[in-house]
Amino acid sequence: MAKILKILLVLAVLLGFTFGAYAWLQSRDGKDDGLKKIEVTAGSITDKAVAVGKIEPRVKFHVKSKISGIVKHCSAEVGDAIKAGDPLFEIVPDPTPAERVEVDRRLELAQSAYDRAAAEMDRAKSLSLSGILSRGDYDLKKEAFEQARIQLAQAKDNVDLVRKGRIQGGGIEMESIVRAPAAGTLLERLVGALPDKAITGKLTRIAPQATEKDNAKLFEVEIELDPGQEAVLRAGYSANADLVIKEKKDILLVPERVVTFEDGGKKTFVEIPGASPKAEPKKVEITTGLSDGLNCEVVAGLKKGDLVIQRPPKEKSDM
Repeated sequence: MAKILKILLVLAVLLGFTFGAYAWLQSRDGKDDGLKKIEVTAGSITDKAVAVGKIEPRVKFHVKSKISGIVKHCSAEVGDAIKAGDPLFEIVPDPTPAERVEVDRRLELAQSAYDRAAAEMDRAKSLSLSGILSRGDYDLKKEAFEQARIQLAQAKDNVDLVRKGRIQGGGIEMESIVRAPAAGTLLERLVGALPDKAITGKLTRIAPQATEKDNAKLFEVEIELDPGQEAVLRAGYSANADLVIKEKKDILLVPERVVTFEDGGKKTFVEIPGASPKAEPKKVEITTGLSDGLNCEVVAGLKKGDLVIQRPPKEKSDM
């Protein structure tokens, strides 16, 4: 009995020691010593990179009319889904007198060539039937006649296209309609007649009374175009005009940001370097003239080659 008690006592001591060690370890884990147990788990990792850019279409088509004229009707708006062959806009021809004379002249030449080729073809037939003209020579005359016939048909089509805006061929009436070359989305619509031309002129009249539109005051003006310009203008064209109010050349300029104004803008100053490298900049008065918002003219107070001081912008203080 004593032996059993002794064994139980030893087991109890061992169990107590085990529980004490476990509790001590638990208490250590609970301390804020920066250590933390992390469980190892199974998962996946994806390494990503951030790229900055913009979305561009893979293929873009620039579609324009092959004949000059006025847009009569637009069949699609920006953002519309377009299929290949869909009509985009219809052109009404507006030829110049020179263009009309040119197509008429080409038609006359083609008609004359056709009449001559037809007469030679009739003579070649007679000579061929009489055995005087060889088969090879007859084929050459026939080929020349066919070419003249095709050229005459093309000249007639050109006249119809320039004057009427349509071609009558094979019993099918084909209007001068510009169609989409491929399927896609209409990104932009430009119908400017002279997008790359600069037309010069002089301002001749400014309306005495303004009209208000979109909270802005607008004055109607008239500009008389300079004669002898190559661009052909038509009534109804819209235009964007850059008006030159005043212009001077070969004058002294300083950046307007280095100029300071005092006495309500009556006096103008700039700073120039001091007499020595360590000396403070010197403030001098100047007289200014024409300004475009970035540079201003120096009428007096500086000469070409002088240096002026530009101070760094003032830092904002946190209030």
